[in-house]
Amino acid sequence: MISRCILVVIICLFAWGPSLAQQKHAPVPIRVVRFHPQPIVEGTLNGKKAYFLVDTGATISLLDLSVKKKYRFQASYESSNCAIARGIGGAASMTKVYRVDMSLGTLPIETKFYGMDLAHISAHIMQDTGIEIAGVIGTDLMKRYGFNLDFFQKQMTISRL
Repeated sequence: MISRCILVVIICLFAWGPSLAQQKHAPVPIRVVRFHPQPIVEGTLNGKKAYFLVDTGATISLLDLSVKKKYRFQASYESSNCAIARGIGGAASMTKVYRVDMSLGTLPIETKFYGMDLAHISAHIMQDTGIEIAGVIGTDLMKRYGFNLDFFQKQMTISRL
């Protein structure tokens, strides 16, 4: 009797297992408002529509401290919450940010958020595209959420929930 129950459970797992896994990991489409020269995607930040630059060369995701009042998030400037970010353009100070509720598509994005004054980058993007970015999505979020950028089809999905 027990072996029959085990057999039924195994059959059920094989029969329904893949479909349950596919539902759990179904791709979530993300609205891409611009693909050239780098993708800019639409999301929300603390309930307001926001745009984010997708940067495969950035190892961490950042929010722009110059728009923190507009999106109502807070930054901590205590020395224990600050760090130096280094990149091709040199080094700059970044800090932890709090009270952040971010979503892409229908998916809430949960991570430790950092902030940096990105006004100079945002100004160039605004001049070239007319779009004000609220931050940069780096490879930390891309890996964690399974981002899939399809430049040929001009679409983006998050495939790992």
